[in-house]
Amino acid sequence: MVLRPKRPWFRVRDGALALVLACAVCLSCGRPLAPSFSTDLPANTAATNAMRKELGLRLIDPEKWFFYGTRTFDDKREEVWKTSRDGYECKKVAYYRTGAILWEEDYYYTGKTFMPGVDPDAGHAHEMLVIHYEYGTRNMEVTYIGQDAAVRTLFGQTRPGDVASSKDVLPLFDVNAQKALADKVLAMWGMTRR
Repeated sequence: MVLRPKRPWFRVRDGALALVLACAVCLSCGRPLAPSFSTDLPANTAATNAMRKELGLRLIDPEKWFFYGTRTFDDKREEVWKTSRDGYECKKVAYYRTGAILWEEDYYYTGKTFMPGVDPDAGHAHEMLVIHYEYGTRNMEVTYIGQDAAVRTLFGQTRPGDVASSKDVLPLFDVNAQKALADKVLAMWGMTRR
């Protein structure tokens, strides 16, 4: 009887092949999708406007606004709407790739500009109000960007600065109080939230 050495269950060349295959799978699965941009008008505006109306958020008005485009990132996409072709952004809506809305923001501008104290070399900033709504948590935050002392006081800010957030004075889950604060600021500017 001739004794032969047992063949090992793992050989170096098998291991090298397994390692190469494992690396190929990991690299191909983990790669993020390339960002893209599209100017195709969204088909779901009427349906999402129904949700906005129920929540008391500003509706998208395709007749008056200009659809700038949709930016697609790894796991989400953002619609950007402007007041006109060359105008300011007035709404951003972020969606998961599944189509569910993640968050949206409404932007209201006064037309005033100021020199930000944080980085004066950055140039002028626009005085504005941002209303941010999170669909998952149903939280809302109102942010004022500007230097008007009367507006800053509504946000509990007594010192000079450039940014004031409603989260400093109101719970984010109290959407009605957040809307009331936004309405107060917009009334001071002669605007409405809708």
